Amino acid sequence: MPTMPNISLGQVATLVVLGIISLALMLPRDRRVALLGLLGCYVWMATQMRYDIYRPVALVRLGLGALVCLMLYVTAGHVEAVARTEGRPVEMNLLFRGMAAGLAGLLAWGVWARFPMSLVPESLGLASYWLALNGIIMMLMGGEPLAMGLGLMTLVCAFEGVYLYGEQGLIATALIGVLDVAIAIGISVLAEAGLRERERAALTESGSA
Repeated sequence: MPTMPNISLGQVATLVVLGIISLALMLPRDRRVALLGLLGCYVWMATQMRYDIYRPVALVRLGLGALVCLMLYVTAGHVEAVARTEGRPVEMNLLFRGMAAGLAGLLAWGVWARFPMSLVPESLGLASYWLALNGIIMMLMGGEPLAMGLGLMTLVCAFEGVYLYGEQGLIATALIGVLDVAIAIGISVLAEAGLRERERAALTESGSA
């Protein structure tokens, strides 16, 4: 039988921080507010990076994460503007999303206890599992490109946090950042294309009426 890892005060603080990030990602209906959770992911993961070689690497990582959030914030503003004028699509209620966030945390705890990551600190391993499950659940609950894209970015951030803990090179960090920016651009393009399609459908319906 696997034994449960001992939990220190620092790891308890990690659980609290991750819980706040998880709720910020999954509870808000407004995607602009949910982006604060994604930014929190980048900030927290940047604090978990080692600084044996390049101290500025964490700042580069954080800056690229902020750029990704800014790009998605602009798109989220367009989506929310359309939602106010046309009516917000039916979404899962607040209680269900809160239960989903709690489920992600419980599953992450179980997986972390059963399959701990030996090459990274326990707090980073737990965070990676938790954020990855958050991302998967967000994509499943999404229903529109931006919501699913936020889930994808959260999932990618979880894997990148583990990778960048061992890989401290500035070039590798920059390439990871470029990948994040490329994914964010793709999400923005798909979300904007969805908005234009809805506008065309609305015009066609009004014209036929």
